[in-house]
Amino acid sequence: DTIAPLLDVVTISSTNVKHSTLATIGDTIVLQVEADERIDQPIIKLCQRNASVTRSSYSTFNATVVVNSADIQGSCAILIQFVDPAGNIGIDVTNTTGPEGIIDLYSNKSVIIDTVPPTLDVSITSTNVKHTTLAKAGDTVILDIQASERIDKP
Repeated sequence: DTIAPLLDVVTISSTNVKHSTLATIGDTIVLQVEADERIDQPIIKLCQRNASVTRSSYSTFNATVVVNSADIQGSCAILIQFVDPAGNIGIDVTNTTGPEGIIDLYSNKSVIIDTVPPTLDVSITSTNVKHTTLAKAGDTVILDIQASERIDKP
């Protein structure tokens, strides 16, 4: 065997109950790796940390990290280093695979770490012509909410 192994499938997701592409403190980020042949247990870094790696089959592995307050905000970087039993070294992988199972730098799916709660700026006005801070029968009260980041509908 003189042929280096390849990773056919690399997918990443989060256990976040609302969005599998977002992770906050306590969520687990899961990376699934499938090679085109048997490989030794790979070295996998997720979010700049050594991941816990388990073998699912002779060529399939799962890697996990649990998000904590020390994790860097933003996209969870991946690094996969791997070798087959004959010693052929695979090319380091830093991206997930696209829909056809090939490394796709343009549609790279990632998990975004967000451990900072959003803040809200709220202002209340009315259509009262004389005093926009007061309202009487027939006036409309306007509640304007500006979030520091994208939020779900309140």
